[in-house]
Amino acid sequence: MGELLYDIFAADESLARLFGAPDQFLRADFRYRNPDLADFLEQLGKEGPDLFYRGEVAQAILKDQREHGGLLTSKDLAEYQVIIREPLHQHYRQYEFLTNPPPSRGGALIAFSLALLEAYALPNMPFGSASYLELLTEVMRQTNLARPEFETSGDAAAFLSPENVNEHAIELARRLRSHARRHPETLAPPREHSNTSHISVLDADGNLIALTTTAGESPGFVVPGTGLILNNILGEADLHPDGFLQGEPGRRIGSMMAPTLVLKDDEPVLAVGSGGANRIRSAILQVFLNYTDLHMDLHHAVEAPRIHFERNSLQVEPGFPAEAVEKIREWGYDITVWPTRHMFFGGAHSVGRSPAGYFEGAGDSRRSGAVVRVI
Repeated sequence: MGELLYDIFAADESLARLFGAPDQFLRADFRYRNPDLADFLEQLGKEGPDLFYRGEVAQAILKDQREHGGLLTSKDLAEYQVIIREPLHQHYRQYEFLTNPPPSRGGALIAFSLALLEAYALPNMPFGSASYLELLTEVMRQTNLARPEFETSGDAAAFLSPENVNEHAIELARRLRSHARRHPETLAPPREHSNTSHISVLDADGNLIALTTTAGESPGFVVPGTGLILNNILGEADLHPDGFLQGEPGRRIGSMMAPTLVLKDDEPVLAVGSGGANRIRSAILQVFLNYTDLHMDLHHAVEAPRIHFERNSLQVEPGFPAEAVEKIREWGYDITVWPTRHMFFGGAHSVGRSPAGYFEGAGDSRRSGAVVRVI
């Protein structure tokens, strides 16, 4: 991803030096060192969050804001609070799906797709068959069509209510009965940021953690003396489809991030999440289905080819049977088959516990994922 960030990371001399400028700038073999950040983290452990929101670091941020026409104030920093929320729960067959609640969009949209899929015998469909691809595509389409209701209300309970799901399930079933009919246009959702990381952790006692985080592309700035690279979420056009400075003061910015845990018989069996903007939801959905309904081991569940449907276009990774792809093309789908696997389709780094009880890990190769075992 270095080439995608080159211009941003090169804009500030101190930031560029952190990443190897001038001789090793953003090279894959460059060893990143940030002693100022190490000192900051040690100081943060001693002083607590006030260091950042009210103390020396806050003053350094505010000084930069004043010097460059920024809008953040001391009141903005001092009044920020972390909100601990209950996860969004969705039952799917014998599994319990726990994910990021509103204001995140991703979790609710994945849960809605699962609610639509509940009525279909997906476990009996061969992976990658024409019927499998059509079902997943139309579920993604119907979720896109339902999405504005949730975007407007933010009410996940109403969005996932049996009445609302059933209304959309009727439309889904109608389309699946007739391949050749013209299907409705899908609404273009807001674009999302695309520089996101996910970590999944499984410990010896079977406890699972799913953690998704993002700094956007960063603003190309290091807080002097701290080694801290801030995020640029307030400057991310993808997160502000109505334009900058149009949001309601104090309202949390939504995202597609959806770190997810899966339980079976009250025991944790899977932690999964992904980067990839709007593809986060389709990546997590497909890994979950591969691991549960299709009984793949975790490596194959993550590495199996994926699809993503949006704006009436079906994006297809290589690896699906050619005859199945051609069949759904004959049915009228606008298909783009990618020549290689690509980070466009997410990076669903996952850990799980197999039905036999052994631990599994899978770092998604699309985003240079890796598995580390600590003994």
